[in-house]
Amino acid sequence: MKLYQEILFLQANFKGKWVVENVKPYYKPLIEPTKVLQRHYFWSNFDIKDADFVQDKIRSAQIPDLQKLHGYDLSGYKLKNKRQVLRNCVYPKLGLHILNSLD
Repeated sequence: MKLYQEILFLQANFKGKWVVENVKPYYKPLIEPTKVLQRHYFWSNFDIKDADFVQDKIRSAQIPDLQKLHGYDLSGYKLKNKRQVLRNCVYPKLGLHILNSLD
């Protein structure tokens, strides 16, 4: 519910531009996303342009593949589940697309 609390708070109170992201869950979202791109839902108060992105192989990708894809090296960090952390990252070109939609 914290995700929806954040969205509702921003909708009602924040005057600047904002965007909230979540990986598509298995359930229907309580608040419809503003945009669906790749495997992510986005809620925002600005128009995010449509775009096509390569479908990633998130289920079969292993830690080295994901680190290369996202440009992160987590070998120096002690994390319980590095693969899950990397799987939850937004594809860098998608993140840039969101930022470029601010214009």
